[in-house]
Amino acid sequence: MTNWRADFGSFDGQVWLNCAHQGPLPKPAVNAIKEATALKQAPHRLSNQAFWDVPNRLKRMLGTLVNASPDEIVLGNSFSYGLHLLIRGLNWNVGDEVLLVEGDFPATILPWRLLEEQGVRLQFIDQDAAIELPQQISDAITAQTRVFCTT
Repeated sequence: MTNWRADFGSFDGQVWLNCAHQGPLPKPAVNAIKEATALKQAPHRLSNQAFWDVPNRLKRMLGTLVNASPDEIVLGNSFSYGLHLLIRGLNWNVGDEVLLVEGDFPATILPWRLLEEQGVRLQFIDQDAAIELPQQISDAITAQTRVFCTT
């Protein structure tokens, strides 16, 4: 068993049981945050190698986790950014369909609206319908459905 005090600190004599939302950060994580913050304060100190090392290492680890090549992993700063990359990365044809949930978060719906100009049809599922959502999705999917997107 490792010495948790060496990894986390003493908690000032307290016992800390909440390790979910407000769990303590291990000292290596705290040190990494301090280092990253110092580099954000003085970005000229960040070498090109260090700039690329962290995201490349993360992409390799995530690729291993999901059984994908690091080239298939995209790191983005937000869901909206990733959604735009996905939308722009697919080849769309007139008649393709995108399945969405009516009343979903605007950032989930609005980017798809641009595809309507290309002849892509947006089909909406009624989240308040008496039919369960999984059944609605199953019923709504057609041979033209390329994507189902919801929050």
